Amino acid sequence: MKSLARYSSFVSPCRIHTLVVPIGKWKRKDFNEAVSKLNEFNEVRLLDITPFDSPLFTPQGFPQGRLFFDFNIQGHNDSLDLFLYDFEPFRKTFIVIGLVNDSSNATKNFEVLKEKYSTIISHNLIYTSDIGSINELNVFVSDLNASSNIETIICDIGKSFLESLSHYYSSYKHVTLRSPGSVGGNTILKASLTKHSARHIYTRSPSTNNASTMSSKRLSSIEMATNNIKRATSMKLASSLSTSDSRAQQRAKGRQMKILGNFQLLAGRYTDALETFTESVVILHKIRDYLWLGSAFDGIAICFILLSYLEIPFQIPEIVDSLCPIEITNSPSESNTPRNSVSLSQFQSPRSSINFSPNSFTADSENVNLPILIKSISEKVLYYYDLSLPHNSEYAPQVVYANCLVKILTFMVSCSASDTLSSEVLTTIVHGTLVKPDLTIGNIENALFLREEIYSFSNRIFDLQLKNMDAEAQCTIYITLALVYKSLGFERKEAFVLRLLLVSLVANEENLYRYSDFKELFSTILTLYKIKEYKPKDAKASVSNQSWILLQKNVLQVCLKVAEKAGNERYITKISVMLLSQYAHTLNSIEQKSIFKKYIRPSIVNGRIDSYWDPYILRGISLRRLEFDQPGTTSATIPVESEIQNTKNQNKSFDDSKVFNPFKKQNDNSITHTSDLESMNNTFLIGDRAEIIFVVQNPFKFEVEISQVQLCGSISEFCEFREEPYISHENPFKINPESIVSITLPLTFRKATHQEYITSDSVSFSLYGLSFTEYKCAPYERENLKYIENQQNEQFKYGATIIKILPEQPHIEILNSSSFVPISLMILDGTKTTYPVMIHNKSLNCAVDYLNFKTVTNIELSMKSDYWKNVRADDLFSLEKKLQWLENSAIQIMDCPKRLGPNETFEVELEIDTSGIPLDFNSFDLVIEYGMTSKDNSRLYAKECRVTFDVTLTKTIEVSSVDVIPVNETMVQENGGPTWLKYIHKSLAADKSLHYFDFALFLIDVRNSCLNAVSLEIQFSDYKSVISNIESNHSSRVIVPVKKISYLTKDLAKMPVPTITKGRQFIQSGLKKNQEIEMRESFWCTEYILENLKCTWVPFDRSSMVGSVSFRKFFRIFDSKMVSILYQGSASYNILTSTESHENKVGDRINIKAVITPSSPKKIVKEDSLIVTLTIFDKLTLKLLSKSNKRILYNGSLMDYIDPNITSKVSFELLVLERGHYEICVALSRMQDPDHIVPANSNPVSLLVS
Repeated sequence: MKSLARYSSFVSPCRIHTLVVPIGKWKRKDFNEAVSKLNEFNEVRLLDITPFDSPLFTPQGFPQGRLFFDFNIQGHNDSLDLFLYDFEPFRKTFIVIGLVNDSSNATKNFEVLKEKYSTIISHNLIYTSDIGSINELNVFVSDLNASSNIETIICDIGKSFLESLSHYYSSYKHVTLRSPGSVGGNTILKASLTKHSARHIYTRSPSTNNASTMSSKRLSSIEMATNNIKRATSMKLASSLSTSDSRAQQRAKGRQMKILGNFQLLAGRYTDALETFTESVVILHKIRDYLWLGSAFDGIAICFILLSYLEIPFQIPEIVDSLCPIEITNSPSESNTPRNSVSLSQFQSPRSSINFSPNSFTADSENVNLPILIKSISEKVLYYYDLSLPHNSEYAPQVVYANCLVKILTFMVSCSASDTLSSEVLTTIVHGTLVKPDLTIGNIENALFLREEIYSFSNRIFDLQLKNMDAEAQCTIYITLALVYKSLGFERKEAFVLRLLLVSLVANEENLYRYSDFKELFSTILTLYKIKEYKPKDAKASVSNQSWILLQKNVLQVCLKVAEKAGNERYITKISVMLLSQYAHTLNSIEQKSIFKKYIRPSIVNGRIDSYWDPYILRGISLRRLEFDQPGTTSATIPVESEIQNTKNQNKSFDDSKVFNPFKKQNDNSITHTSDLESMNNTFLIGDRAEIIFVVQNPFKFEVEISQVQLCGSISEFCEFREEPYISHENPFKINPESIVSITLPLTFRKATHQEYITSDSVSFSLYGLSFTEYKCAPYERENLKYIENQQNEQFKYGATIIKILPEQPHIEILNSSSFVPISLMILDGTKTTYPVMIHNKSLNCAVDYLNFKTVTNIELSMKSDYWKNVRADDLFSLEKKLQWLENSAIQIMDCPKRLGPNETFEVELEIDTSGIPLDFNSFDLVIEYGMTSKDNSRLYAKECRVTFDVTLTKTIEVSSVDVIPVNETMVQENGGPTWLKYIHKSLAADKSLHYFDFALFLIDVRNSCLNAVSLEIQFSDYKSVISNIESNHSSRVIVPVKKISYLTKDLAKMPVPTITKGRQFIQSGLKKNQEIEMRESFWCTEYILENLKCTWVPFDRSSMVGSVSFRKFFRIFDSKMVSILYQGSASYNILTSTESHENKVGDRINIKAVITPSSPKKIVKEDSLIVTLTIFDKLTLKLLSKSNKRILYNGSLMDYIDPNITSKVSFELLVLERGHYEICVALSRMQDPDHIVPANSNPVSLLVS
């Protein structure tokens, strides 16, 4: 911003304005670097400058002095300050330096410089390369890299300037110096102050520390001193003017002295300048020339600063103490410099009658609080400027008044960082650099000026009508004020002031084309308002900062108008793009269309915009397959890619943790599948016809045109548009305002990626005819898309579509099936049936290298994956036994081929065994997994062909019920009889240790549900029943002799229920111990029957057909009654009941004997004795006879007591009084609970009484 603000420093009148211009073929960057190297030597000692013959400006007169160069690359409008040059000549540009980077002629270049910059007094050339002999003065050669060489050149330029300044000053000697208002008339804007500001010229804001209090007292004393001086001077001036030269002569002399002082400041002769300014103040104060008096008084303050900077002690002139009373410090500070104070004795005042003279002094500089004094002098300067305002021509111009305020403000800021006028503070004042922003500035102890005090003083600038000033002056004031606020840490004030500047520039009628370099100004104000160029990683942050959004938009609109007025096309383009890309939602339709039509369109045509401004135009990418070879799901066409492992190194050890899973696919052992269903949707084949869909957005209120579309990234290598897109420059795709639309283009695949995936996350668009730009997909958050992190860890996540392209594949079809209607089969239950299936490879180029057949039934599909949870062990065994049968035996595939060539047909047979199929079976799927291997045999591309068979099972032999009864003594007494009785007799004869009660009879009720009669045979172990002929829809009972399970051979309570699927552990069955024992006994008794019981049948009319019956699907677990009969160890005691004769007559005495034996020591009832009870039943009516009845009498009691731990024998004597068929049983009960029967294996005794 300093390029636009030229007078921000308090000592700016001592700086030599130097213009640096490029000659030759410079690049902007190189030229700026060259100027920055010159700027490193902007301070030159007079001691290093060659002396020359000039009494006023020779360096020898004050070798400690300095020349301060102010290098600028932007010219100054001389017309703005033309009327001020007689008043403040330091505003003029004195030196021009031409930087030449070619070998052009030096003489011609000099002529061009003098012609173009004729008002400049010193012209110089610096060549960056050797040009041979140099015949011109002020032509130098330097590569700008050697520091010593550059410093020497700057010293020579300084000498040339001092020589030219001598001639230039001579033109002022014979000129009557007039005030700017007299020369320029109404063109010079008079400073206009409000009444409020006029009343408070000397008033400071209330202070909170000692420094501020002293300053307030000092300013109050100024007013009293000023009033006294006015009265004294008025009286003496009246008498002096009558005997002296005329008033006009005094004014001319005072002004001449003031101008000489300005030139001496530029020439670095600060002691001479102090003397000259002092003389000028004395003269001008006498004649009350307030405007020139204030300027001369300001020169004294500048001399104080510069002499202090050079560490040269000086004395304060008496006139300063008279006009601004000086505060003497208690103890003078020690100085490192010699006590050679500046003396003004050689200069004699022409008016000795005046009370104060130039050679009168009051104090040394070391004894004065110099910052407060300088501030008092500056306030006095403003006071004199204010007194000049009522005059019609001798008034202070507003630009002078405003610059004075700004200078004082920068001085206060520089001094606010310290409590003394240190060398660091002096350096910042002289070089015009403000202190860095710090919240503690001005708040240190005994600070020279407080931050609040500075802020209060800065408000005085706003009392001026700045909007009427020229653009350059406004830039000077506003930018310097902004820098002050920045140093104070007032960022919002800084932003506010810069915005005022922009608004003023817009309202200013002056042409701003010559101020085209607004880069630093725009950069600063955008930074202050937190406006950043649109980047994806800042997207969320910029949207979230809603509190500044409208203010930022307004600032950008003002910047755009200023850039337009200045003709800065670069910033017009930049700001208009920022408005559309970041603040479109705050712009209405008219504003957006105006920005696009007025700024964006021309910038596109002129090539200043090379890419579209919305990086999120692409909101989605997807691929869609157009068609399949045949109807069905994608899995019917898209293969599953698998990796073929090396089976030689494969560990084939059995893993017990694997469990049976009916949903697990039966894969070949040498294949490991790595794909899932989700990836299937994005997998395509070579030659597939597909569409790629781009979802694009237009968030703006005008149409957006897409001129061309181009694939980019890795997808462009494998895919291409099937046809030339219909989008072109002549026929662009237009997106309506504020809409989201889809662009659908046909796509084909030309190259396979094999096992690799490619990512499609971007596309190249050409919008409005601009060059192609890649745009990444930015999906909506609600969309469930795959995300990939970009490489810069941006906050936004870009979307991507991942696809895989596989080579051409074979395709298998079932010739004797339809894709729409399942194959229907009707099969007799319990039989085996074969069904032929014709498979055909439709591909004419690809062979099927891998074939795998499997079947899945409806029962397996209907079950949940965790079916085994919360199921009892016996129920789970039955369930998994059924699943095992379905998996291994229900459906067999015969003669499976291992390979199918192109266009080859093969027949396979399905053998369906329904003997063990559950009753709820009604369908199954034939699944053919097939595929081809890659050329390197490392990958397998497997597909699946699925055919559904609906099966109707026709019922044949059904088991309606089963039962178990014990064998009693009466049954075995008969000779011959049925087959089962013969089997028992045969077994008893073969094994003498067996008894009839070691057998039981298993009763099976079978029903023939066939249409025809069947011949049925049942087998149990080594027993075979006779062939039974059962008519259609008739039932028959089959008796099967079964040998009981002995506790001595098998302790069923200790035999856990087996598991078919390994790896499952039932930590807790949830059953009590006795329930667990009952479950095990019931399970093993049932399995004992099912494993040994077989049944086959043959229809009468089809002797070649043989069927079988699986009893497992008709009954499950036996109840406790059946278990107690089949398992001898299930009861605690064995009771053998007998009698001498089973046939008796009425009146016979019958003796019933019973032998009670404990079956197992662990099942003995732990008590002293058991009750033995005799019960009598009427066998015909199955009624229990009461203890007191008239049919059977008993001698004594029907109860007895025995020891439960040993074998006991008891007998009962009965007398039968009535005929009948009776059954006598012996039962046991406990002493504590006589009604509870103790389980026991007993055999009833049958009595036939006639």
